[in-house]
Amino acid sequence: MTIPTAITHQEIMQCEQLLFEAMRSSDVETLDKLLHDDLIFMIPNGQTVTKKADLDSHKAGTMTIDEANLTFGEIALIDDCAVSTVTMTASGKMLGQPLSGEFRYVRMWKKFDGQMKVIGGSCIQTQ
Repeated sequence: MTIPTAITHQEIMQCEQLLFEAMRSSDVETLDKLLHDDLIFMIPNGQTVTKKADLDSHKAGTMTIDEANLTFGEIALIDDCAVSTVTMTASGKMLGQPLSGEFRYVRMWKKFDGQMKVIGGSCIQTQ
């Protein structure tokens, strides 16, 4: 049995910041590293998005973030996993549709071979 490598709050905050910057710049290479291949993510309209769909939307330019600010929320550490919440105030496009407002994210992170990856999550619009 392999003993899980300890995860810290700081590590998750760094991963969230890296993910935020990759989303803002449509850095598909970094997004590919941070998102697990079997990712399931629910966007505000209730649609489920896979890693492939997310990366494809960044590549095609149908997912863009023009302006954004990130605020860290809660982080729960559970063995080799973490659950994090962040709030993002943003404007841009999601799947080609205009988006603007405050969005609350919950993400599930899991460590694979020393690398944190998002395995699931959801986003709701709060304002």
